[in-house]
Amino acid sequence: MSLAQRLLLFILAGAGALWQAAAMAQNNAAPSAPAQARPTDDPDGADSDKPVRFRIELVAPGELRALIRNNVDLYRWRNSDAVTSELLSRLAREAVDEVRAALATEGYFSPVVESALKAAPDGTQVVTLSAQPGPRTRIGAFAIDLRGDIDTDPSRDERLKALRGGWKLREGKPFRQEDWDRAKRGALELLSQRDYPTPRVTDSRAEINPPAASASLGLRIDSGPKLRFGAIDVQGLARYEPARVRNFAAFRYGDDWDREKITRFQRRLTASGYFASAQIELDSDAAKDGIAPVKVRVIEAPPRQLELGGGYSTNAKITASASWRDQNLFGSGLRWRNDLRVDALQQSASTTFELPETGGGWVRSLGAEYKHTDVQQLATDDLTFSGRIRSLEERKQVEWGVQDIHERATPSGELTARSHATLFEYGRTWRSYDDLLAPTRGGALQAVAGVAPGAVATRSLARVIVRSQWLQPLMDKLDLSLRAEGGAVLSSSRTGVPQALLFRMGGDTDLRGYAYQSVGIRKGDVVSGARRYLLGSVEVTRWITDSLGAAGFVDGGDAFDSDQPLKLKTGYGFGIRVRTPIGPVRADLAWAERSRSPRLHFSVGVQF
Repeated sequence: MSLAQRLLLFILAGAGALWQAAAMAQNNAAPSAPAQARPTDDPDGADSDKPVRFRIELVAPGELRALIRNNVDLYRWRNSDAVTSELLSRLAREAVDEVRAALATEGYFSPVVESALKAAPDGTQVVTLSAQPGPRTRIGAFAIDLRGDIDTDPSRDERLKALRGGWKLREGKPFRQEDWDRAKRGALELLSQRDYPTPRVTDSRAEINPPAASASLGLRIDSGPKLRFGAIDVQGLARYEPARVRNFAAFRYGDDWDREKITRFQRRLTASGYFASAQIELDSDAAKDGIAPVKVRVIEAPPRQLELGGGYSTNAKITASASWRDQNLFGSGLRWRNDLRVDALQQSASTTFELPETGGGWVRSLGAEYKHTDVQQLATDDLTFSGRIRSLEERKQVEWGVQDIHERATPSGELTARSHATLFEYGRTWRSYDDLLAPTRGGALQAVAGVAPGAVATRSLARVIVRSQWLQPLMDKLDLSLRAEGGAVLSSSRTGVPQALLFRMGGDTDLRGYAYQSVGIRKGDVVSGARRYLLGSVEVTRWITDSLGAAGFVDGGDAFDSDQPLKLKTGYGFGIRVRTPIGPVRADLAWAERSRSPRLHFSVGVQF
């Protein structure tokens, strides 16, 4: 063989090797199909490499069908063109185990599950999936143990009792994996509220007895170390000094750990207007001798803000508002707020100066407001100057204040009356709610007393208001709300007392079913303020979900004068309740006593 022939054969052999290597690389780079087990049979002799059409027939109790659909892979392939007969056979077989696993999460541990695959006359493959769940496993015995540093704490037995008392998975309830996981998280959250911020589960077991359809649960928690608040480390400041943040703290150095105090600290910071965001955490890893530093990360809010708003309320109909805020006037930390509000019943303009919070936990403010109202045939114009000092502590809040009110009142068809009063006030509020923003249990009591001597008022007077509220869960997802209020203006006559200090009722937040401020001293079509008022309310709410509920209520009360008998007026109705990040939202349809026409009422937030 000549040299040329040998060279030609070498080139041809090399080209062949390169072509084979390229083909192998292309095959390796291509995405592989899911591994498929070789079916024992091929329905109707179909080619296993060709795509097939199929549908699923599910035979299962209605309340479990959605659970099965959401946890079986077979349903995820329904609209795919890549399903071959081999893959379909495998998916049908695997569906049996997937259904069993899904049912187990709901407490069904001895189900009968079958799948069958056959061809329909039109060539479509039909997968019949049947599931008979069997008896549902229910919770039997339960044991919870608490160990760790808390062993030497005198409150251990009390804390353990609270854990057991707050345990949601009671004997006889259905066992669900989701509920079991949630209950464990809830136990850790409850223990970590005070003293022990870092508990952990060291042993967790759910022993299932399928023949008896029962589950024995056991939980052991390590409390972790008992910690106290240390120094506050502030990050993210540009315009303010760290003291501006620390003055909002709800705790002092060395106080025992309390998660609610962290929540209140965070809420104060974001509500102050200085900060757009605040993140607070206890640095337990850096704890020394039981003292852990507190890390605060803030994002400062823009120092100046313009807000324009509009809305609708059943009291005042269409509302428009504007607000201008300077959160750092002249760089001093002084907050200046100007508000303008216009609706069908009242128009107001106000300005308020709020001084920076002090290290002692007090807020001081000065303000002025002009307000015009025209409600129930009574027009009033009020100019009020005020000064207030209140504590930051929300649980036991103290407030001192003074109001200098100058008023002009004009009843329809009558002459204008002028009055003024400088009222010195003192108030206390006690709150025992489980959550100050969105409470579900606990109560509140508020008492406010004031006096306006004759030297600084057209008529000397004393004024007292007492409000109370109590929230109590009756049973699972059923809550009771009780409310009682009363107030009195002690003076020789209503004449000369500004309407702003007297009482009228009716509307979204007191006597539902009645028009806004329509209950008071009536003279013809004019309703003016009374020197006494009483209000009571009973409300029951059934929660459909964790955040949506339906409520029924009865309100009763009256605004009356000292020389008139109390004539109780009642309103009743039903509504919806929605738990939101800004507090509870209420929408009610209410009827007044002996009235066939309902009124719609909206309100947001906790009453006080």
